[in-house]
Amino acid sequence: MPSFASLRKNMEWVRDQVRRNGITPTAKKAFSTLYDGFYDWTHGTETRKPAWSEDLVTRSRNKIHANRYQPSKARPFTRLLAELNLPRTAVFVDLGAGKGRVLLLAASYGFRRVIGVELCSNLSAQAVQNIGIFRKTRVDLPEIDVVNSDVVEYPLPDGDLAFYLNNSFGVPVLKEFLEKLRSAQKSQARRFWMIYSPPVHHSTIQEAGIFDDVRRFESGGVEFMIYAAGHRSGSTAA
Repeated sequence: MPSFASLRKNMEWVRDQVRRNGITPTAKKAFSTLYDGFYDWTHGTETRKPAWSEDLVTRSRNKIHANRYQPSKARPFTRLLAELNLPRTAVFVDLGAGKGRVLLLAASYGFRRVIGVELCSNLSAQAVQNIGIFRKTRVDLPEIDVVNSDVVEYPLPDGDLAFYLNNSFGVPVLKEFLEKLRSAQKSQARRFWMIYSPPVHHSTIQEAGIFDDVRRFESGGVEFMIYAAGHRSGSTAA
């Protein structure tokens, strides 16, 4: 049973959210949060607890630009993938995979290959553990890899790529990764998509001039920006 202090904290959160955003958006966020708890409980995984940036275990020079691990909302992300209908032949890459929740959701969607790139070694280990637990009930999952690496040092796979970014790092790393993406775009004709939430550095991505199509999507009180680029189609759909 939740403690009185926990109930009080939750009530204060609801009150503040209603004052700031209104009743309907707050209800959407609350439902998404409850669904996340149900998601972990159903699969036996642990993806809910946040991890503060100062506690991340890594030797990377970019640790100072890393944001805390805060899991993406499962239901809004699942609805987003259904809406976008991205080609399942693409490789899905989570930039800052944390404990692996989005990897599980992307694998369930049906991407042919799913990769999580995570700076922090202890979060990478947790993601691998969660994937192993998830596979016990989902033996049909595609290949899922977790790479303990800085995103700017990670060599991009060939072919069409769908990236996800849960605001895992600040502008310096984002700019460096975008330049890496620009070079990859020049070296091989293919399609790129990037899903970004919350889009706090949207202007940085726009200024890079890599993507030729931009859309906004909202679900469960969560805002996503979807960017697309490629020689075959400017659309985010298959």
